[in-house]
Amino acid sequence: MKMKDASMAPNRLLYLLMSAITAAVVLLPAAVFAHQPRIASVVKSGPVPILYPEISKAFYDELDGMPRIYEIEANGPFILYLNITVPKSSNPNGRYMAEVLRAGDTRELVATLPVGTEPWKEFHEPFAGDCYFLGPEFTREMPPGRYEIIVSGNGNRGKYALAVGEREAWPLKETLHALRVIPGLKKNFFNVSPAMFALSIFGGIYLLVLLLSGVLIGFLYRKVMRLFSRPVSGRGSKNIGGSGRVLRFVIAIVLLTWAVTTAWNPFLIIVSGFTFFEALAGWCGLYAALGKKSCRTA
Repeated sequence: MKMKDASMAPNRLLYLLMSAITAAVVLLPAAVFAHQPRIASVVKSGPVPILYPEISKAFYDELDGMPRIYEIEANGPFILYLNITVPKSSNPNGRYMAEVLRAGDTRELVATLPVGTEPWKEFHEPFAGDCYFLGPEFTREMPPGRYEIIVSGNGNRGKYALAVGEREAWPLKETLHALRVIPGLKKNFFNVSPAMFALSIFGGIYLLVLLLSGVLIGFLYRKVMRLFSRPVSGRGSKNIGGSGRVLRFVIAIVLLTWAVTTAWNPFLIIVSGFTFFEALAGWCGLYAALGKKSCRTA
């Protein structure tokens, strides 16, 4: 009976790992109730196009001496929502306004989002873990046409984010895009370490998915070695001692730290999860492939 329970332990561990990864993957898009990120500063000249203006997006931008113009081409009526915010960490005193104009034979001023006289309220967005000061908002149903949104103020200098649209939409493509750009925004827009992304709901779940994937790969690789290697080879058994396990813990921590403090390289994070598994299991995948071991007990 004890042998049967012992043989079932790896299967239970596999089930738990796969369940944890599945739950994390399901929760990842569900945890995103923020705006789709867009880096408007990549548009060096001309208006910044806003496609699908009812879909919630945040355009991260920095004025460099001139107002910034955004453009909407609408073939039908739509609900326009606008909100200006500034990052607390990199531009806490920046204050900006926006003008909404309907373009045509003549340019008609539709609305103005003034800086206002009231203090801008601080807001913490938990899903990406960012802090802002909230500025003016605007919501109105708009007829078809071409619109320009002109953002200016603060000497036309400094960083801000223009939120457009209220309807949340997070298909897989947008989720992956957000995972790529948010670490860079942490560094270049908010002026904080990309590692801070790990402290947010979105980043924490993403990190968990990658680490558990590395652990699962290590577990499956060891299981395959046990199934298809000769019993005498010991390729599925422990093959490293205490010093080898400590070394792999250190390597895993270094890889993980390097990954989350630079560009959140998913490959490095998965490799760190694999290395954590090696340290926990007392088993080295490379040694197993070569049929080697550095401990006395197999």
